[in-house]
Amino acid sequence: MEVRSLDPVPRTGQDVAHLLRDANDLLELEGISKEEAAHELDIAWRRDRSLHLALIALDGQAHRENRESAAKCLADLLRGSSVTDFLRNRFYAAPLPAPADLPGALKLAESSGSADFAKVLRAVSADQESIRHAREAWDAVRPDLFGGPAEKERFGFAAVQSGAFRLLALDNPDEAQARFLEFIRNHRLEAKWDVHRLFKRWQKLTGLASGAQLAPHMLEEGGAIAAPTLRYIANELNNRLYVLLGLTCNVLECLQGSGPMDEDERRKCCGDLLSAQEQIRGLSLLIPQPLEMPGTAPKDATILLVEDDEHRRTLFNKVLSDSGFTVIQATGSYEAIEAIKDNKRYERIDLLVADIGLPDIAGPELAAYLHLKRPDMKVIFTSGYPRATLDSNAAPLVKPLPLSVLVATVRDALADARR
Repeated sequence: MEVRSLDPVPRTGQDVAHLLRDANDLLELEGISKEEAAHELDIAWRRDRSLHLALIALDGQAHRENRESAAKCLADLLRGSSVTDFLRNRFYAAPLPAPADLPGALKLAESSGSADFAKVLRAVSADQESIRHAREAWDAVRPDLFGGPAEKERFGFAAVQSGAFRLLALDNPDEAQARFLEFIRNHRLEAKWDVHRLFKRWQKLTGLASGAQLAPHMLEEGGAIAAPTLRYIANELNNRLYVLLGLTCNVLECLQGSGPMDEDERRKCCGDLLSAQEQIRGLSLLIPQPLEMPGTAPKDATILLVEDDEHRRTLFNKVLSDSGFTVIQATGSYEAIEAIKDNKRYERIDLLVADIGLPDIAGPELAAYLHLKRPDMKVIFTSGYPRATLDSNAAPLVKPLPLSVLVATVRDALADARR
């Protein structure tokens, strides 16, 4: 494209709205001078720059000289609370990844005189567990409650920018919701979100993710853990430890090689370490969480549970049955179709809970078939792969998952169906 003129092109307010309709970080300022506009642009630049430099300072694989320079620059960039708050809010949106060298970054911040950066890092370090719980809860909230994946992404952006993510991780839900509402009002974000309901749901799941005790009905008399629970935990533990052992052997082979590692070997080694970390984190989710939670889902609902893993299916069935639901079990899609066909139960299925990767017919295909018979049937997918994606608005629950999250998600889906 050839530009023949540098003269400004007159635009109406409608033109601007059309040109910038996909922007989610748009800030409208009315009745301000050029100097004030320049000041706002400077703050925006400082925020963006500070985030990039902070990530460099935290990168344990970056050259030390680059990390030191980044920490020194942050001493100047973080002057002013708005820039510091921006950085803090970003770091509370998700736990730091495995390659992040937080202790090293903190030393660099202290030695370079970047007191504000050091203060942020200390807080983020102390709150990593709470940040992880809030993030896991956010990932478990179904996209259809927002109006689809794109709307959930918009909501999440506003939650990070406004500090709602941080405040919820710090167990201050009322302030988190107030800040969020103020942000979308000031930035004129148009959406049909039920903000109060979404925050209530998010807060509930955050509390569940931070729990760590067995549900009373998962125990036998005298407090012993019920046999199905033990089998489920033992099976998951065995699977994860087997994978973890393989990943550890891969890493040790890389480290014991002669000479320095090349870039590809180092990337593979880091990838195996990250995968091992995911396996270890998954072990903390094996213990069932408390199931005593308020719910408005109907007790007469019928659930079709399709899970090919015997231990998971047995435990999921017990948990859902003990929660008052009628459960029809199946090990695969064909068995599920035959089970409800033989008993003429198509009209009774309120909810399908199915694994995405079933061995005969995949979960989404099974759901599509059943929707022909029961269009208003709700669906919850599960998956053993953390990065599994779906074309629909439904997001899979990643296994192993806290049993309380399963029950809460089921209740929420059934309550939606009856509204």
